[in-house]
Amino acid sequence: MGPGRGSRSDTRHSVRLGEFYIGRNLVTNAEYKLFCDAAGSRHKPGGNRRDNVVASYWDSPDFSWAEKANHPVLFVGYNQVTAYCQWVSAKAGWNVTLPSEAQWERAARGQTKTGEEFEYTWGNETSAEDYENRLNYNVLCAVKNGISRSIAGNTYPWWPFIVEKRQASSMASNFKGVAYGEEDERTPDIQESSDEVKAVWSRIMRRGGYTTPVGSYPPGPSGCFDMAGNAFEWTRDFYTIAWYLKLAEKTVDPCVDDVNMLTDEDRKSGSDGMQGGPGAGAGGRPTKVIRGGSWYANEGSCKTHRRTETRAAGPAGYHSVGFRVVATIKSKA
Repeated sequence: MGPGRGSRSDTRHSVRLGEFYIGRNLVTNAEYKLFCDAAGSRHKPGGNRRDNVVASYWDSPDFSWAEKANHPVLFVGYNQVTAYCQWVSAKAGWNVTLPSEAQWERAARGQTKTGEEFEYTWGNETSAEDYENRLNYNVLCAVKNGISRSIAGNTYPWWPFIVEKRQASSMASNFKGVAYGEEDERTPDIQESSDEVKAVWSRIMRRGGYTTPVGSYPPGPSGCFDMAGNAFEWTRDFYTIAWYLKLAEKTVDPCVDDVNMLTDEDRKSGSDGMQGGPGAGAGGRPTKVIRGGSWYANEGSCKTHRRTETRAAGPAGYHSVGFRVVATIKSKA
């Protein structure tokens, strides 16, 4: 487990895992609704103030159950997904939880030796065709929601988004500017803070983000779908810089799920999804690691080893974060 090429400087290391089963798919809107119907509307997906989603996106007139039932549920906070897992556990008679980071990465990378792990869910090499045909990331959102417009003699095929072609992929260079309603100095023709552009983003949010149906892309090496893109995934691990490595040296199924393990430095290092990367906006709150990239993220976030994104552990949900579950057999008393 650990970084591949171009990752942050977390140390590559081996991890010992016991037997576990992991969901082939992210939990969908339809599946999560069964839980809400049984456990109460207080568990319905919500949001945080930064996402400008006050009520559940399920209640928006722009949200289509016919289109979105089989899409990953979003805006579900850590407390909500933990309650969902407890509900499924009681019904199924198994121990059902979120995956640990190590379990998630094992499923995403496949059964490989340390030093030979997959960089992507499909292998160690990538091409423009891989990004187009194997995952949903923010370029797809830009292309599907943008329109052709000419401004000052320049043609923008996917206004208000700017999509730039790279050798092996594409990038939506002003995506965060559109999402935050903030001007991007690199795109003087696009007024990201204008009401017209904000309306484009608001419509995307009211529809529940630009997700795709689970299983739309080829599975990874363990048979799991959408471990690259579509929705980030909650894990059980709090973000920690050094403690995890010590735990992995002597523990089977290492997981930093005790907040008392965290140092002050750990608490300052979580990003909580704010601009600026790790350390920006965490405010000393404990944060959980999320994995896998999303419809909102760039292609780099979709790498199997990438762990630069975290979110606050609590009731708040986020527009790009969903979850899948793992199950283990309950030990006999």
